[in-house]
Amino acid sequence: MVAANPRFLRWRRRMLARAEWDGTYPVGRKPGVKRDTKARISDRCDPITKVMGLVPRSDWETLCKSDAQLGKREWVRWILDQDGIGSCASAAGDQCLGMRIFNDLGCEPPFFNELFNYQKTSGGVDQGSVIGHNVEDLRDRGACPEEIRPRSRGWRAAPTAEELRIAKLFRLLS
Repeated sequence: MVAANPRFLRWRRRMLARAEWDGTYPVGRKPGVKRDTKARISDRCDPITKVMGLVPRSDWETLCKSDAQLGKREWVRWILDQDGIGSCASAAGDQCLGMRIFNDLGCEPPFFNELFNYQKTSGGVDQGSVIGHNVEDLRDRGACPEEIRPRSRGWRAAPTAEELRIAKLFRLLS
């Protein structure tokens, strides 16, 4: 089981204590807003919206050279060429799951096929997806290793029963 992030747990306790989030809808989304292929800032609740912002371009070089950022580079096992497909958020979700497996279990994670998740989170149109939807999909269905679902199947093909069964072994549990 993948352990919960202590910072997230503290944040969740604070939100529950402030009664701004009752746990009945996904974190960061207003009640009643359904998942959609097009995310809008207005769909997010106030606590998240207030802290969102862009890092100014003038700070990019400083951030990239900081020791904290240099230390994180070793966590990323593979950098994928999307080959013109807008699956970057799915790849990021799979990388997060792989990092959790590596950090928590100390073993090399399988190479996940991000197109397995992109098939659902893209909404059937190759216009990209939102990382929040991919995290939800990783919690619900999991990630499928590439040796089970090869990239050659593409992102439009519906998953087989075997792919869904094996993906459940690689779910993001917290």
